[in-house]
Amino acid sequence: MTSDIIKYLATAGQTAPSADNSQPWIFVINDKEIQLFIDLEKIKPSCFDINHPAILLAIGAVIENILQAARWIGIKIDYDYCLCLETGKCAIFYIPDAYIPLPENARTHPLFMRCTNRLTFVKKPLPMGIANEILNFSNSTCKVLLYQNSDQLYQW
Repeated sequence: MTSDIIKYLATAGQTAPSADNSQPWIFVINDKEIQLFIDLEKIKPSCFDINHPAILLAIGAVIENILQAARWIGIKIDYDYCLCLETGKCAIFYIPDAYIPLPENARTHPLFMRCTNRLTFVKKPLPMGIANEILNFSNSTCKVLLYQNSDQLYQW
């Protein structure tokens, strides 16, 4: 298997959503497998531990992304789920031995179009039109509140 394929699969895994958007993935790669770890040091400061459902769902998202990316380029990979609380090891993906070049359309899969909130925070108010649209989501069973200044937030 080419290193391009392995890097492609790991990149697909990296695009998975994660708890607290922390992206705590570590991929250990060799020519026949990809090992997935959760960086235990990275998740320590968050409110989620390795057994938290949000972390477990995120691990599942990484696994699914890798499997979907492999399917997209026409290869079948197997994996073992192996959550280890001491090391953070979550899964091992077994890569076939066959030489397969990375197809030209590999990165057109929707996984690689994912938007995240990892951009720099911008302290800029919402335009009034958008604010009003958000407020219109209120109904008889649910009320949407939109705080537009620090005094309103402080009162809450």
